[in-house]
Amino acid sequence: MSLLQALVLGLVQGLTEFVPVSSSGHLVLVPAVLGWAQPPLVFVVLLHLGTLVSLLVYFRAELLPMVGIGGVPGPERASPRTLLWMVVATGVTGVLAFPAKDRVELMFESPSIVAGMLVVTAAVLLAAERLGRGERPLGKVGAKDAVIVGAAQALAVMPGLSRSGMTIASGLLAGLSRQAAARFAFLISMPAIAGAAALSLPHLPDGGWTISLAPCIVGFISAAVSGYVAVGLVMGFVQQRRLKWFAGYCLLVGVMALWLLR
Repeated sequence: MSLLQALVLGLVQGLTEFVPVSSSGHLVLVPAVLGWAQPPLVFVVLLHLGTLVSLLVYFRAELLPMVGIGGVPGPERASPRTLLWMVVATGVTGVLAFPAKDRVELMFESPSIVAGMLVVTAAVLLAAERLGRGERPLGKVGAKDAVIVGAAQALAVMPGLSRSGMTIASGLLAGLSRQAAARFAFLISMPAIAGAAALSLPHLPDGGWTISLAPCIVGFISAAVSGYVAVGLVMGFVQQRRLKWFAGYCLLVGVMALWLLR
């Protein structure tokens, strides 16, 4: 893998992990369309860890109140109660997603399935934009919300279904405010990303690295920096009721990919 490929794939991962357009789908489709080999698993894991770092940095002010540091949080801020619902949502995701793990891995071998799921992502985003009228703040997230958003995150293990898109959309449809839906979606993505990386470790080839260290470093940094930018971008777009732009992008890319890969 060249440094240019590592840089491009890191940018793709960082931007699409949080922008609701499916990072897993783009990591399959971009190499397929450009004629590149699919990146090795160890590289993909490092890209995801890069985006995890970007989340930890962006939401550092949210994470401290959840463990009782930083004073009493307001209704729009995370709290120890938020941590409880994060655990519940993550548990729901694990219970629903883990049994389907082998079948989902087979889907990554079919760019056509990925493209089709991007079209599904577009439909979900449009539905949430039209029907999501809730006003409940982050401090009012409850068990029902955690189950709904956790289940949506489980569905998003399928390549082409955007994790951020599915979780933000499900939060909006459950009655959360736009800011609360986006914040809770990003908060529960932290344990999900870390868990997915941990589950991938046993599948790494014997001998560990299958590519040189330099592309891994470039990809990691590229994913972390672009991921940080993407989180801020999405928070702004969600607040301004512009999910339809992401839906249009998913629809366009999905349809174009289906046509190019036919």
